[in-house]
Amino acid sequence: MLDAPPDDIVFCTIGMDFGGNGSAHAMICTGFTKSLEKVIILDEYYRKEIISPAELENDVCRFIRRCQQKYRVYDMYCDSAEQVLIKGIKSAVIHEHIPINVHNARKSEIIGRIRFFSSLMAQNRFLVMKQCTHLIEALQSAVWDSKSIKDVRLDNGEYNIDSLDALEYSAEPFMNDILSIHK
Repeated sequence: MLDAPPDDIVFCTIGMDFGGNGSAHAMICTGFTKSLEKVIILDEYYRKEIISPAELENDVCRFIRRCQQKYRVYDMYCDSAEQVLIKGIKSAVIHEHIPINVHNARKSEIIGRIRFFSSLMAQNRFLVMKQCTHLIEALQSAVWDSKSIKDVRLDNGEYNIDSLDALEYSAEPFMNDILSIHK
């Protein structure tokens, strides 16, 4: 865990998972250092309550601005299952003159995303700012679903997988490059 971000962060992205049915809205701001050497979690947003789309759009705009005040953040990757909410966010950032590209997350297989972060952790290339308490707790408590014949995370509402999904969406476009550059 870090008290302060490193000086060599080149760019950042934001990943977003949408809440609903007892889950939370979560955003993670992820920084990448020179040559994609390290992946650093810089900031987070977590809200587990029912809110209106307008409230969510306001929260998203505030979080993006907060991140952009400190870092170069120009891309955001959102859970592609929620196209109506994504369209609302795109409209809100345009209306608020926030320079960010809002994309659908790729949502590749979860097992690949888990292996990616496990690999980075083993290589000491994944760091988290200590104020990101929701993500830290989510990483510490994630478990496999013992009732599934596939390798999937347990998603029964007891564990925060929302922050994990947002984390994975934020780094997903660069996972192959990060792994191939540092073999």
